[in-house]
Amino acid sequence: MSRLIVKKKCTGCGQCLPSCRKGAIQFVSEFPGGYGKKTAKVLYQKCTLCGVCVEVCPHHAIVLVR
Repeated sequence: MSRLIVKKKCTGCGQCLPSCRKGAIQFVSEFPGGYGKKTAKVLYQKCTLCGVCVEVCPHHAIVLVR
């Protein structure tokens, strides 16, 4: 089964967010209350594995694993 993985090298730049037409990416904070580094999280129930977010990530932090 394929899935998307967000690696620790995600900088939270946000370029992946508008690329997802299904709204399957959200940003979450490292700590409760909105504190710390914000990084991308894939919402698997919405993701269609199209790979657009993988292509637009300048840091290669999102990987499609087959």
